Amino acid sequence: MAYGMHSFGFGQRPLGLMVKRLLTINIALYVLEVFLSPHGMYPQMVGPLAKLFGLSGPDILHGMVWQFVTYMFLHGSFMHLLMNMLGLFFLGRELETVLGARRFLYLYLSCGVLGGLGWVILSGSSGATCVGASGAVFGIVGAFAALFPERRVVLFPIPITTSARTLAIVFAVASLLMLRGGAGGIAHAAHLAGGIAGYLYGRHISDAFRHGASSFPRLSLTDIKAWLRRRQYRVIPKTENPVNWAEVDAVLDKVRRFGVNSLTVPEKALLDRASKASRG
Repeated sequence: MAYGMHSFGFGQRPLGLMVKRLLTINIALYVLEVFLSPHGMYPQMVGPLAKLFGLSGPDILHGMVWQFVTYMFLHGSFMHLLMNMLGLFFLGRELETVLGARRFLYLYLSCGVLGGLGWVILSGSSGATCVGASGAVFGIVGAFAALFPERRVVLFPIPITTSARTLAIVFAVASLLMLRGGAGGIAHAAHLAGGIAGYLYGRHISDAFRHGASSFPRLSLTDIKAWLRRRQYRVIPKTENPVNWAEVDAVLDKVRRFGVNSLTVPEKALLDRASKASRG
């Protein structure tokens, strides 16, 4: 999978801590596997890490259940690694801003595990070994499409711009067709299972936001800030005192650093107006 992202109106998000850590782990393990493998840039053929930590149906039946987690941190080639890391880099940075580091990691690992489970059920009896973060990254694509369905993304290296929803549908249909066609070498079952899991999780988060913060357990300030920023792009009636969303961001940052009690009366009024404006 190969794509980039152009985010209209949001600017470029800084990399979150969890995205940085996941990128570092995946790249470091690939470099290690290349050094350990006699096949160099294609370590999945006989690589020692892939043999022990790659996902294999027979190994799972023999109790090596850790492979459901470890397989997603190994990659079979440089291009395999590059495509998955591009997805993590471009879409993961936005999702970590919305979900927070802990829930983003939960999304990533859960989709990877469910993707691996889907692969074992549909393809595990073949005796092949599955490696790669595609199930987890497809989960990110699905969650991104659920939360930002109309966000414009740019396919890479093909200069085609489309919505996040359309991108997710195209990936899902392509994986389904290749799965039905028996295309080998790619874990399409893992793609589908991870993508569906990510989309359902994203819909859960989106529904919680629509019903208010009280219906979303342990809602963080990061969630509130990202929700308010997304809502500013709705078409709302003009008022005599339009909300300055840059000031809203500054007030929310002040709450994060010093607590709600540090706010002045005008700052509290600004947050109240922002909340009303976001509900449109």
